[in-house]
Amino acid sequence: MDKSVSPFPASCGHALWRCLMLTARMPLIALAVLIAYVSLSLQTHAAVTLNGDGNAVRLDGEIESLIDPRGNLTITDVQRDGVTWQTTERADLAFGYQSGAVWLRIKLQQPASAPYDWRIEIGYAPIQSLTLYVPSIGMRQHGGASVPFAERPFPNRNHVFPVTLPPGSHTVYLRATSASSTTLPLRIADAESFERSATRTYLFLGLYYGLLFALGAYNLLLFIALRSPPFGWYVLWVFALGSLIAHMNGVGSEFLWPAVGPSSGPMLPMSTFASNTLAILFSRSLLESRLHFPRFDKALVVVSIISFVQFATVPLVPTQLAYKVMSLSSIFVVALLVGLAVISVMRGVSSAKYYLAAWIVLLIGALMVAMRNFGLLPNTFFALYGVQIGSALEMVLLSLALANRFAELKRDKEEAQATALEVLRRSEQQLEERVNARTEELGQANARLAESEARLRELAHHDALTGLPNRLRLDQHLEGALARAKRVGQPAAVLVIDLDGFKAVNDQHGHDVGDRLLTEVAQRFRNVVRASDFIARIGGDEFVVVLEAPQQEASALLIAQKLVDALDKELSIDGKSLRVGASVGIALSLPGQDESSGATIIRWADAAMYQAKGAGRNCVRLHADVDAGLSAEN
Repeated sequence: MDKSVSPFPASCGHALWRCLMLTARMPLIALAVLIAYVSLSLQTHAAVTLNGDGNAVRLDGEIESLIDPRGNLTITDVQRDGVTWQTTERADLAFGYQSGAVWLRIKLQQPASAPYDWRIEIGYAPIQSLTLYVPSIGMRQHGGASVPFAERPFPNRNHVFPVTLPPGSHTVYLRATSASSTTLPLRIADAESFERSATRTYLFLGLYYGLLFALGAYNLLLFIALRSPPFGWYVLWVFALGSLIAHMNGVGSEFLWPAVGPSSGPMLPMSTFASNTLAILFSRSLLESRLHFPRFDKALVVVSIISFVQFATVPLVPTQLAYKVMSLSSIFVVALLVGLAVISVMRGVSSAKYYLAAWIVLLIGALMVAMRNFGLLPNTFFALYGVQIGSALEMVLLSLALANRFAELKRDKEEAQATALEVLRRSEQQLEERVNARTEELGQANARLAESEARLRELAHHDALTGLPNRLRLDQHLEGALARAKRVGQPAAVLVIDLDGFKAVNDQHGHDVGDRLLTEVAQRFRNVVRASDFIARIGGDEFVVVLEAPQQEASALLIAQKLVDALDKELSIDGKSLRVGASVGIALSLPGQDESSGATIIRWADAAMYQAKGAGRNCVRLHADVDAGLSAEN
């Protein structure tokens, strides 16, 4: 970009540039604080005394090693006299890539007066197989990356063996085999001091992974918002790098894939090759190498394809070969990207200076790890955590990428605003549609509520068994019928029907049959009365019919007789032939007389019904004269 051209006024550009520079320095400051803190913490890890008082005792000169090229020596073999052990001056051993096994022998003195708990830790998570022997107490424990996390002797990201040593002298043997570099950073600590140091280390790793996750998540949001490819590639690369480092420091086997055991060998090379591939793709996108350096870009494409092929073929090649290629490939890829950064700086590509500084730090970290894997460097803090430190410094790249993207977004401000307005309009439209839909749902709910209320009212006024109106509905209807009869000057007739023989059916066949019988009787009565008549069930086997304007007594008597005749035929319930009769009492209102209330008419009809029962049942009686109580037969 031409430095003379700026999308901002001079004062605004200067202020923005100072803010971005401060943002870029903040991760460096935070990382420096973390490194200082963890360095001080790990200084207490170098060696521990065996008296449990917390005073450190170095193991320099106390560890002996034995290379077993064929890997066929047993614990009995290495305990024999005549076996040549090599004494090392360091407690952190790096044997490079070994095809067989490596044995370690440590002679310990436990001066305590009682047994004491110790933790023997090997601080290199990719080691595939570890076996610890303490012959003096008959102990044999097996661990390593090939063992699922739940089956390991002690729950820790590294390989830890809990040992309880009684007072006296003890010789500890450790057998290690691995497809990766046989690196054995060994320390012995009492249980309490081990927990303290492990807590500090987990704190550092928690801060590191929290920072890595926050960086990835933040750039993911930016990618979703801006649809800018560098942000997308960066997110993929960050999470691939996180997976790689989780393999290296054991966090993955503890928290992410604890059930993976024997098949964990190829996972670290695969993560490395995936990280290399995504780093190249991210760098091409951020620095626009296709536009600025077409030839170099073609080389990057070829290397990215090779890295992807390496990723895909890891399960097909010997695991140790994959680890060796992994170390060399990582150095080459980082060096290649540093070359891209140098050329970008020379061409004046935006953000290239800070990108170059970040990759130089990461290259140093990768070189230290590779040299440690080949046994050329001791297991210092920087050798163990070189990749973590270098990748943490890569946070600076985020600030630099944002500075570059801010300038681009400024040029596209009008388009972004138009897009935002369109999104706002769609959101308002969606909100309006949702409000309308909600209003319609509320209307439907109100309709269903009204229907439910109507149904409840219907149930409150009807008999649940027969479906006929009940006593409450009868009283309402009868009062209206009497008022209408008084208005037109004609009587209304009330028929009270009581079933004969129903109690015997209930007693003999049960209430279930009785209920079905009542339902059948109600249906027969419905078939007899006219559409303008009103029929209700007011008791167990008692029914009432209201006839409006029956013209004369003969009409009421005729309908009453039809009700009696309706029960002449037997009723069949569950194959049982049942027979019941009906005693009917009739009472007519007296037009013009207020005493002809509903309760009075029903009482008259009820009295006539009992007269019918007294007359032999299954017949009809008319309450013709209220004072005399005379009745007439049909």
